[in-house]
Amino acid sequence: MAKHTAVVASVVAAVSLAITAWGTYKAAQVADDQLSQSRDDSAKEDRAQASRISVWVEGEKPTRLVLANRSLDPAWGYVTIATQDELRKDEVPGRFMGIGVLPPCTRLNVPLSKLGTDTQASFHLGKSAPLAFVGLTFIDATGSMWLRYPSGRLEPATFNAPSEGRLTWAAEKGVEVKALGDCSKEP
Repeated sequence: MAKHTAVVASVVAAVSLAITAWGTYKAAQVADDQLSQSRDDSAKEDRAQASRISVWVEGEKPTRLVLANRSLDPAWGYVTIATQDELRKDEVPGRFMGIGVLPPCTRLNVPLSKLGTDTQASFHLGKSAPLAFVGLTFIDATGSMWLRYPSGRLEPATFNAPSEGRLTWAAEKGVEVKALGDCSKEP
């Protein structure tokens, strides 16, 4: 009888150990899934404002640069330009023209005539120009720096832009400022 009791106790202990191991394995899977979801949510949150800021060029020649901030927070922006050689070498440019504050929920229509002659020429694709328009570099409300290309691509900026100043195109004569509708925290 003692032998049978010892065998039954051993079997019960082994089954109990197996159930505990399976439970621990499942708990680890759930924790890993939660961590992965948390990382995804954090990445989305980091990009939330940046994903709502865009830049493009309009006009047949083109004639204007359009900057739109559909977020509820202001951002600090720079027009980013590069030489043709830098673009061929896939180097990130080191030339910035401060445009100042991109007000919340606002579209700025900036005439290219507000830019210097070399910078104006950078917006005319296919023509030889000393510089080429790269995109909009901006600092979001969290202090993160981003580069938005005219194609719509968005990536974290890994270079140093000049410090913020007091310049803002939103207050400049000749810059059309339009309020945008439907600006919210959710993209």
